[in-house]
Amino acid sequence: MSNVSVSNPTVPVRTCVGCRSRREQAALTRYVRDAAGEVRASRTDVGRGAWICADSRDCLEKAVKSRGFDRALAPRSGNKNTNLRNRLTMAK
Repeated sequence: MSNVSVSNPTVPVRTCVGCRSRREQAALTRYVRDAAGEVRASRTDVGRGAWICADSRDCLEKAVKSRGFDRALAPRSGNKNTNLRNRLTMAK
């Protein structure tokens, strides 16, 4: 799949974690990790999302093989730990 040029700058654009092409959000499917740790398709669930070209089994396989889902859905705890460390240091 090739990059899609977006003529309207107000249309949300996302990157597929499988083929790495940038496409309009409407042409992609969003996956999230739920509280149980399962990955499922959802446009409205809260949390970090991974976007895959809609109806593209090839992109889905590439994302799994390259661990694109793991990177996209991994929790970003580094900043939280830094902020906590800074608050503890200031409290002393």
